[in-house]
Amino acid sequence: MQSFLIIGKPFEKVKDYAFDFCLKNKIDKLDISFIESEKAVGIAQVRDFQKRIFLKPFKSNQKAVILSAQNGITTESQNALLKVLEEPPENTIIVLLCESSESFLPTIISRCKIIALDKESFRVDLKEYEKILLSLKNAGVGEKLKLAQDNSKYKETALRFVEGLILASEVPLRGSKDKELASAIQLMQKTYTGIKTTNANLRLSMENLLLNLFS
Repeated sequence: MQSFLIIGKPFEKVKDYAFDFCLKNKIDKLDISFIESEKAVGIAQVRDFQKRIFLKPFKSNQKAVILSAQNGITTESQNALLKVLEEPPENTIIVLLCESSESFLPTIISRCKIIALDKESFRVDLKEYEKILLSLKNAGVGEKLKLAQDNSKYKETALRFVEGLILASEVPLRGSKDKELASAIQLMQKTYTGIKTTNANLRLSMENLLLNLFS
């Protein structure tokens, strides 16, 4: 995998780790690009990022482009990053930096290899969510409503639950038809964004997701 997400605190530790990581991968300093913003990363920084990843390495066999999201990153910018993360150039290592996994959408996280420098920065048990996804395929209405109730008491709980489902979706859905996979991920992503960016009713959002997932 050529895309990495390094998370942890303090941020200087994350930044130092990223540069050391690149050097250990035999990437010369001249072939390391670092992009940051004084505020949340926006489209301008993403466009700069996109331009740099397609440049040829200067001294090394491969290059690295590091994008710092220390001050956050907009949803629009993350959506623009998705295609690049799906098909990165062969001679490029992409490195995203932040203090917590909550800074990025689950669709971004699922396309990166996670390097968590502390236990608090990333706490999703993927194996547990894989089991939940598999069970949802055969679960009855009552079971789904109970699961929605249990995971909609607090906004953070709901976000973490949906995030876990998205991150774990690749394994149990790998054998599914493409349309089913795309539909499931789209519904989960839509629910996640709705809960995070609006005052949507948590219980109704979770019920709508679970009742319509794999239906």
